[in-house]
Amino acid sequence: MRQRLGREWLDEDAGSAEAVRASLADLAWIHHRLGGEAAMRRLLAAALPRLAPNDAAAAAPGPRRLRILDVGAGAGAGTAAMLEWLQGQGYVCHLVALDRRPSHLLAGRPWPPEVDLAAGDVLALPFPPRSFDLVLCSLFLHHFHGAAAVEVLRAMARLSRGAVLIQDLARSWWGYCGFSLVAAVRLSRMTLHDGRVSFRQAYTAPELAALARAAGCMDSQVSVPGRFRLGLTIWPHGESNGA
Repeated sequence: MRQRLGREWLDEDAGSAEAVRASLADLAWIHHRLGGEAAMRRLLAAALPRLAPNDAAAAAPGPRRLRILDVGAGAGAGTAAMLEWLQGQGYVCHLVALDRRPSHLLAGRPWPPEVDLAAGDVLALPFPPRSFDLVLCSLFLHHFHGAAAVEVLRAMARLSRGAVLIQDLARSWWGYCGFSLVAAVRLSRMTLHDGRVSFRQAYTAPELAALARAAGCMDSQVSVPGRFRLGLTIWPHGESNGA
């Protein structure tokens, strides 16, 4: 399946407010039912044992604390489930949910108290380098290509003192056709359109690995955390959080 770039309606709010809300709700269903939450859990489970604590965290008594940036968070599809899973593993989390559209951040269910909202561009964020233990994103990277995608990876790597975890679609006709069948029955017209565009402009595993190398993220690994999903784990400073 050849890569073909396209325009996703939700990115531009190209529809009524009701259609936008319906599509954001669809994304929550997709994350829960079609593997997004499970894929991120697998990436986290693989990365967390290798995540060395910073000096302050190592000295502090009690549960291990994580500061997390969720890039392209939208209305929080999968965020509550991810936080619940991390808490079940014994972590105390503070998460910053970032999206360039404030209306998307406010369109879903109330955010958990551990979450702060931030509206902004991933390439122009006010956070200093190494502000977060984890920087992660779901179904976000495929919106960027070429030099823009390289800059997005570099920006996320700069903000992480631990790991960057990315999960996204794997481009394939099987995924495209399977999603189209499900969406035609269960999801909104906007989501059907955007999902098809997403599969067409997503990456393959070799393309994702090449993108990481182009961004200078040499300590990185591409994985398959779920059906029709790809994962990219980046260790910007090696596994020792600042070595």
